[in-house]
Parts: sequence; structure tokens; C-alpha cells
Amino acid sequence: SLNDHEFMTIASPIDNPHISLVFMHLPDGGLKGNGFKTSNFQSLAKLNQRSIPIINSVDKQSSYSLADLTGALTSLMHVYQPAEIRTQASFVSSQYPDHSDHIAVGSITKQSYKEYETQQFEGKVVIPIKYYIGYPIHGMSVNVSGVDLIEKESAFQAYAKFDSSTCQTMVQCLSTPTYGSYLTRQYQNNK
Repeated sequence: SLNDHEFMTIASPIDNPHISLVFMHLPDGGLKGNGFKTSNFQSLAKLNQRSIPIINSVDKQSSYSLADLTGALTSLMHVYQPAEIRTQASFVSSQYPDHSDHIAVGSITKQSYKEYETQQFEGKVVIPIKYYIGYPIHGMSVNVSGVDLIEKESAFQAYAKFDSSTCQTMVQCLSTPTYGSYLTRQYQNNK
């Protein structure tokens, strides 16, 4: 609990307590950021563009204005004291558009990062931040192979067990244009 209207779930793998996964339970905004009926058409893209004043979590426990969400991420940065921050890129491609949530998360994280840098270090220390390109990597050259690909596939398969809408075997994944492309590529952008 951050306050009386902001709650998160934090989980760590049993065999690695140094990893924390933080779930804020925010709704999927859809590819174009229009949201879905089940979440009153709310989306991170709309919140980030200030088209809506707040976004509610899908579990109905939390609500965030843009300032609240930025502040929540900044608070997490203070708690965890990251040596590096990794987030989605705000990379735009007309051929392979990225998901609206990816772009909004990159933008919101960047703002939280700036606040954290100012509050924690008064702008005197720069913690590295890396922005990873999402769906647009589909049109880029393959650049993940060998041990890195094996490890990436293993991590993805551990996740896929809990998401029936994704490919469930590596044969399925590599024969699917989307997942096959995503697994064999990883690119960063500067924002």
C-alpha cells in the first residue's frame, strides 16, 4: 500500500529474492489506446495524454492520476534504489505500430526517472536508463542468437505457461510471425 487508494502486488521468485515483480493491475489499453468496455475504455495512453483524469486498476483497489502514477513509480525507485532502469521505448513505426501501453509506460517511466534523479541525487548522479523497442522490432534484423536466445526462450516459456493467448511451445513461437520475431530480436532506443 502506498496510500489509501494505491495498492500493488509484489512477488519474488522463491529461488531469487533479489528479483521483485511489481503488479499495479492497470487495464490493457489496446493497441491504439482506446481501452476496452470492461475497464470503461480507460488506458495508460489516455491518462498520459491527459484525456482522462484518472485510471482505475482492474481489481478496483487503486486509482491514479498521472501525477499519482508518476509519483508511485518514483516511490518505488526510492525503495529499490536501482543501479539501472529499463523500460519500454517511445519508438514509433508506421509499418509495425507498437502497443499504446508500451509507449505510455516509457513516457511515464521517463518522467518518474527524472523526478527520482532530482529528488534522490539533486541531478548530480545519473542512473542509467534503457529504453527497449516493442512491436516495431518485427521489421528489424535478427540480433539474438546462441545462449542469449536460449535464455530468452526459457524466460518466455516460463511466462507463457500462465498466458494461454501466447504460443506454448518454441516450435509454435518460432513459426508465428509475431513471437518468432520478438524472441529473435532486441533493440534499444534513446527514449
